[in-house]
Amino acid sequence: LGPGRDPPIELKACDGTRDARGINHVEAEQLLEDLLALVRHQGELDAASAHSIGILSPFRDQVDYLSERANQALSGPALAKHRLMVGTAHEFQGEERDIVFLSFALDASSHPAAFAYLNREDQFNVSITRARTRQLVYVSVRTDAVDRRSLFGRYLQSLAREARPRAPHRPDPRETFLHEVSDALRGLGYHTWPAYALAGTEIDLVIERRGRVRGLDLIGFPGAFEHAFSLERYKSFHRAGLTILPLPYASWRLRRDDCIRSITAAMS
Repeated sequence: LGPGRDPPIELKACDGTRDARGINHVEAEQLLEDLLALVRHQGELDAASAHSIGILSPFRDQVDYLSERANQALSGPALAKHRLMVGTAHEFQGEERDIVFLSFALDASSHPAAFAYLNREDQFNVSITRARTRQLVYVSVRTDAVDRRSLFGRYLQSLAREARPRAPHRPDPRETFLHEVSDALRGLGYHTWPAYALAGTEIDLVIERRGRVRGLDLIGFPGAFEHAFSLERYKSFHRAGLTILPLPYASWRLRRDDCIRSITAAMS
């Protein structure tokens, strides 16, 4: 689980129920499983490069349970590294996180008042707009079981349309440059994260070895990785705590060993 190659919004259909205490355990456990997978995936990244994480639910009982479970499952350093925030829409006002896990908690038998609560426009809009990079949405009610005219119903309809099967992805030959660099560095013991979103921009490749993290700006190969970042963008990454190294395609093609030596030197 990691941003860049994943859809920006993903619907997670759960077969959960909201119990008498207002807790949907199935949604919570699926959310927690995905949360832990993300934390493991970014385990080698430092705090400056790791994504911040939010867990949001419109309902206080679900929030309290998710907060308890997250604090049980994650260490203190992991919580701090990802700036984990767990709360209701009210608590997230004025806050954003790179990745947000959103649990609606309701099921088909939930009281109409709970569905009506979701139609408060201010609260609902906050709930679905706190993610900078990616949002995972957990629901236990079918789209056709919700009033299609309501905010919640229209939102689920839009997510369901996005979730429809699409044609299988075919490898793009323009990504050869990215794969060549990533494979070569992994062979030397680097951890790599292609197409990594940070500071509002997708970095071609983030690499880590022995606790050092750098970003690579792949330049010159026709296609997605052709253009270099602007000077201001380089500065913004530097302010975010990540050094970006430019890697021209011509240099990689003609002097690959020299490029690898330069990358290794920059990681020391």
